[in-house]
Amino acid sequence: MKIFSSQKKTIEAFVNNECNNGKSNDGRVWFEDNVIYSFGRHFPLAVRFDNGFFAINDTKYSMNTRKHQNIIKALTSGVHVNIVMPTRETKLEDFLNMVDSLL
Repeated sequence: MKIFSSQKKTIEAFVNNECNNGKSNDGRVWFEDNVIYSFGRHFPLAVRFDNGFFAINDTKYSMNTRKHQNIIKALTSGVHVNIVMPTRETKLEDFLNMVDSLL
């Protein structure tokens, strides 16, 4: 797993599909394949699709997660959809099901 110098650099690498797995030097943001997480598997921050489109979990959680959400929204302007989940604790499967229901 590649380690990036900051949370923002990690999010940028995910958006730009620089590698399959990476994490910030503090471990608070990481991605595996097409999913990036904020602070834990309980919060998938976004999913990157093969066509370059992104689904962003826009559920309110914490100030730090909101910062991550704002970074990824800015980096994917015009190629993302915001999804608000009914609960703060979101399993990846539930998030993907919500995305599928919108497509």
